Amino acid sequence: MVPDKVLELAKQCEEPNKNDIDAAVKCWLKKVVKVKGFDGWCMELVEDAGRHMMHDIRHSRNVRTKKAAGEYGKVPKVRLSKAVGEVHLKRYFDYAMNGTRLGDILFSELPGIAAEQRGKAKGFTFNAKLCDAIFKRAPKSNKEVTIQSKLNHSTLEKIFVALKN
Repeated sequence: MVPDKVLELAKQCEEPNKNDIDAAVKCWLKKVVKVKGFDGWCMELVEDAGRHMMHDIRHSRNVRTKKAAGEYGKVPKVRLSKAVGEVHLKRYFDYAMNGTRLGDILFSELPGIAAEQRGKAKGFTFNAKLCDAIFKRAPKSNKEVTIQSKLNHSTLEKIFVALKN
């Protein structure tokens, strides 16, 4: 577990750099190396970075699998030989969902995974609707201004409430 002090430093660095992750990380790195016990929990941070890389690799494989199946509107132009095609088809079992290879998921686990995925989708759908609702209030002449500079708290609250209902 990463010490509370380390998380507090991360929050301190994120606050003034909300739109610049790289700057927040640089700020945090300068401070975190001075924390007592840095060497002890540093490996946990490396492990976390490794976990993020594995998620990125799985995501890339999922995108390639979806592309091959025509998910993004284009069916591949290349015809595969039967042997290569069989290897290609096995990749569908490697599709990662809920942190698990699709081929290794138990049928009994599918309803729970489906419910969790629907929950995540609801969050993304809400975010999309929120963007649409806020964009309707964008200034006609200049859309290169921040939301905060043109909307007040109560207007934003009304949008959230309207979307939740």
